[in-house]
Amino acid sequence: IGLNGWVVTYLAPFFGKNDLKTRIEFKGVVTVDVGLEFLDINQCPGNFYVANAFKNTARCDYKSQYCYPLEGKRFNKGGYKCECRQGYEYPFNDLAWYFDGQTMEEEHRKLAAGLPNRYHTLRCRIAGASALTSSLVLVVAMAAVQL
Repeated sequence: IGLNGWVVTYLAPFFGKNDLKTRIEFKGVVTVDVGLEFLDINQCPGNFYVANAFKNTARCDYKSQYCYPLEGKRFNKGGYKCECRQGYEYPFNDLAWYFDGQTMEEEHRKLAAGLPNRYHTLRCRIAGASALTSSLVLVVAMAAVQL
């Protein structure tokens, strides 16, 4: 793992009988070092009984978005994506359909630092908002034809 890496060490004592087999005594400790740079963190909401120090730290707008953890992002903030809930839609005309967690984290950092940001624009809009305008035009047109 090296000297510059983040690690967690798990320790487990083990016991055995003494030479005369009359008592149980401490024999030693087994240790396992796990490099954190190889672990994924999950910042998305989870059940209260699941031990996870990072849960509920994702920056999604939970009124309009779901949070999905992404594998392979390792021990970094922003390893998730925010997808639109049913009844909401992605507001931008590009090839994405979700907001990337690293973008959400960076824009929130700017917001907290008082820097110009677009954090409040990174949320889903109510679906059909653009269709409402065209529907209104159709209703007016149909009413005009009927008269």
